[in-house]
Amino acid sequence: MKTQMKIKGRKEQRPQQQKKKGVALLTVLTVMSLATILVLTFFTMAQTELESATSYAQGMEAKHLSETAVNMVIGQIRKATTNYGSATRDYAWASQPGVIRNYDVAGTMSNGFKLYSDDKMVEQVEAALAGQDVAELSGWSSSPAIFVDLNEPVIRGNNVYYPIVDPRARSVQQIEGFDYNTAAVGQSPLAGAIRRADGQAEALPMPVKWLYQLEDGSMGYLDNSNRFVAIGGANPTEQNPIVGRVAFWTDDETTKLNVNTAAGGMVWDTPRTGGDIDRNFGRYQPAQKEWQRYPAHPATTSLSPVFFPNKPDIVFNRTAMDMLYELTPRVVGGGSRAGSVKATEPNGLVPDKDRLYASLDEFIMRPDRTENRFPAEFMQGGDAAELLARSSFFLTATSRAPEVTLFNTPRVAIWPTYNKRSQADEQYTTPFDNLIRFTAELGNNPGGGYVNKFQYYFQRENADSTTVDYNNIRRNRDLYAYLDTLMETNIPGFGGNFAAKYGDQNQNQLLTEIFDYIRSTNLFDDTIYPNYLDAFTAANGQNHLTYTNYRLNDGNSRGLHMGHGQVTPIKINYQGVNTQGFGRFNTIVEVGVLLICNADGTPQPSAAAGGQNLPTNDRHFVTKTGGGGDIGVPYPEMARRAYSNFPEQLAVFQQTPPMNGTWPVWMSTLFATDPIAGAAAADDTNWNR
Repeated sequence: MKTQMKIKGRKEQRPQQQKKKGVALLTVLTVMSLATILVLTFFTMAQTELESATSYAQGMEAKHLSETAVNMVIGQIRKATTNYGSATRDYAWASQPGVIRNYDVAGTMSNGFKLYSDDKMVEQVEAALAGQDVAELSGWSSSPAIFVDLNEPVIRGNNVYYPIVDPRARSVQQIEGFDYNTAAVGQSPLAGAIRRADGQAEALPMPVKWLYQLEDGSMGYLDNSNRFVAIGGANPTEQNPIVGRVAFWTDDETTKLNVNTAAGGMVWDTPRTGGDIDRNFGRYQPAQKEWQRYPAHPATTSLSPVFFPNKPDIVFNRTAMDMLYELTPRVVGGGSRAGSVKATEPNGLVPDKDRLYASLDEFIMRPDRTENRFPAEFMQGGDAAELLARSSFFLTATSRAPEVTLFNTPRVAIWPTYNKRSQADEQYTTPFDNLIRFTAELGNNPGGGYVNKFQYYFQRENADSTTVDYNNIRRNRDLYAYLDTLMETNIPGFGGNFAAKYGDQNQNQLLTEIFDYIRSTNLFDDTIYPNYLDAFTAANGQNHLTYTNYRLNDGNSRGLHMGHGQVTPIKINYQGVNTQGFGRFNTIVEVGVLLICNADGTPQPSAAAGGQNLPTNDRHFVTKTGGGGDIGVPYPEMARRAYSNFPEQLAVFQQTPPMNGTWPVWMSTLFATDPIAGAAAADDTNWNR
């Protein structure tokens, strides 16, 4: 008989209990997996944060290095333009890409401030400024720890891109005036690769020295033995290692052609002598807003050296100039067209409303998003974008130059405006006046009155007074004294001053004439009236908004009231010296001397001898009444004498006998001494008509 054996201490497992144990296992495994994932995520995030922080730190170090370069350049510019080492304002400075030079009163370079990275940033000798660096650069390519080529191109397939200046601007585009010589510097290691990529391209190295930075911010460079040389700081140590290096070169945007302001044209000038050019200056004066002909206007700067290179007479090519005007904002064609035709626009040219280009890249497109049309002479060997990139060394959209004098002081604008004392005086200025005022105001002047600025422009109130515009306007007196001080200051870079040259009396007279000349400009601006017809009145008066009196409303657009366009000369007493200006009145503007050759009587060769006989005319005899009676002289005897340039309308000469003895004395004398010559003189066929 079979029986079941029971084992003591063990219980039989039920299915439900087995399911509970499986759930617990899954729960444990899930928790462990999540914990593992969380730990891995934490470590991954920590690693990512570390890499991010490291990258950020490296980026900040790179940014600090770049800012170090920028700050070094700013420091160089400030030193160069603030009379470095001089307290007497006797240095002039001149900038160019890569350097600013100072010149003393003798015209000798006193300092050359390098705007590129080098071991010596300031040179005192002109020859050393370039010569020393050129000598060091002869083996630059074999010292990569010391030198770096900032113009090293990037090669992408058959395309070569230069970061600073493209040498194809000379070989392909032939930009006017651009040239270079690499003989002293040598070739770049990439020269072969550049030629293989683009047969028209070549290397144009611009090597400069590396500047190394330590952890504490100190700077230095490597000598020829690759040893660190500190620049006024510490040497590298284990605790203060080298953390980076930087190299730089600074361009000068003010030396480039600005596509927002430059255009080109025949600049107008005062006619001075004979010849077609001077006569055309008088005949074909520029139209209103034909800025490309205004003397000293930025629009007179020509873009043709880049877009029409090596074509000196391009200003007379209307098609070419119109193409340039289409490219540039505001400037338009028409008007006197380089002084070749009479302007026919009654109200002047109408500038276009194209926006200014924010960058050279925008120069590719028109405001309507179509491509600009560039000259065929420019579009040689590439598309517009590529060619503009090549021309970036010569073109810019931003070129702000400091508006200062040789003494590094503010310039004085030569546009007069009304002396504003309150809001009510705003009616006396136009938007153009206000723009000029804005550009010639600086800082904050607590004593400036209504206009709380330092104003560097002359103001006016009364054209009929000899004293009001000087005595009653304090800022005019301040500017007069300011200019007087400058005239007594030695001119930087040249030496001497105007006071020593002219003396006190003449010096003050010059200043007074300058002030009065500016004061007498823009005497009647019709645009100051909301309705231009208000500028014309039937009766004269003193309540005009313009500086001088009204125009006359009599149906004649040329009618004027008394005082219109008239300025009483200013009288100024400055430091006990009395001077007076010229004002503006009707004056003689030209005196001419006309020379006429009369009755030269030069014998002419006969026709047989290669000459030409004068015409003979025996239709009458010219007679002279004298004490011995009438003397008749037959005209044919005069066939071989020439008389030129006789005045016309001398019918009295042909009177027979002369009317009441009205012949001039010289004619009577001529008949008495040489009757044949007198007869020729009396014949109108010999007169130059």
